[in-house]
Amino acid sequence: MPSIIQTCIDRIYNVQLAWRYAADDPEPFALDERPEFKYSIIDKEIVDSFFADESYYKRRFSYVLKLGYVGAVVTSGNRWASFVWMRTPGSPAPAGLSNSIVGNGYWMINSYTDPDFRGKGLYKLNMAFLMNYVIKHEQHPVVYAVTAPDNIAPHKSLRWLGFEEHGVIRVVSLWIPKLMRWPFYATWRKGQPHATLIKGAP
Repeated sequence: MPSIIQTCIDRIYNVQLAWRYAADDPEPFALDERPEFKYSIIDKEIVDSFFADESYYKRRFSYVLKLGYVGAVVTSGNRWASFVWMRTPGSPAPAGLSNSIVGNGYWMINSYTDPDFRGKGLYKLNMAFLMNYVIKHEQHPVVYAVTAPDNIAPHKSLRWLGFEEHGVIRVVSLWIPKLMRWPFYATWRKGQPHATLIKGAP
């Protein structure tokens, strides 16, 4: 569990590993669909139905929908199991990045699987479902993803989806708790290997 001091540092100086979807002529992913799970693109009805009792998620998801982001969710019965969000071209940069960095690309961000549903491959399949949505709407999408240096769990799934390492992003922000987080300096070293920041990497 990060300390308060470390959390503050991370808000001001953020380092992320960048990934780029490498397929030149993408084909839709085949989903291992199981009857107990349903894949959906997140809309207001989904937010109101599955996140009504979780005020943070409801408020946050309603906000990013208005920004033009697109999200996908896996549900089981009346519960959500996993979600993932993607910044779309033309919409504002996600928190921790800057408009100068994101450009006109899609950026996969903010994915999470409920602990009760982990170990079922839903994280990977939900990202594949969202990628299928993007491929359906744009023939040659430019798609990136970012992960924290200390979170290596998503790397296998990203590689399975066809993402490749694409350098390291560093962003310095002016951060006032609960009021603002404004990135004013950003660099993207596209040639820097991820292994230089991952502890224990060969």
